[in-house]
Amino acid sequence: MNTGGGSNGTTTGDVALLVDWENLKYSLAQRDLRPNVAALRSATERFGRIVYARAYADWQEASHRDEASGLYMAGLEPVYVPTRRFHEGGETRVKDSVDVKLTADCIEASHQFPNIQTFVIVSGDHGFLHVVNTLRPRGKQVVVVGVSWSTARQLTE
Repeated sequence: MNTGGGSNGTTTGDVALLVDWENLKYSLAQRDLRPNVAALRSATERFGRIVYARAYADWQEASHRDEASGLYMAGLEPVYVPTRRFHEGGETRVKDSVDVKLTADCIEASHQFPNIQTFVIVSGDHGFLHVVNTLRPRGKQVVVVGVSWSTARQLTE
């Protein structure tokens, strides 16, 4: 996994962990790998005490349905984000709102919990660059964790 955004990789204070579960899971599946929640939590704890932890997916989808309880037991609140299916040119396309919900929760948490100094965002989607650019001027550290072969170049820079 790639990590970026931290000054020296270790800080103290309160941390928010926000996981785009679908992005993480499908990126790792490209190489027949599975997410390791314990390792993810351990890596996040290097930045401080985790006080806000959420994982985002359509938990009603068959491929995710059995994972929500395990994430909850590991200390991550599963946040349900519905998936929309539509047909375009003979193809079934899937569109979800995980990025939008995760972004909204991240910004809301920065206002609601001023004690959170570090936000760890687990996703390779380039759209999270907007979150980074919103939180950093507010004095927050942002760490992006993504799968190296599928993380957007803009996030690693």
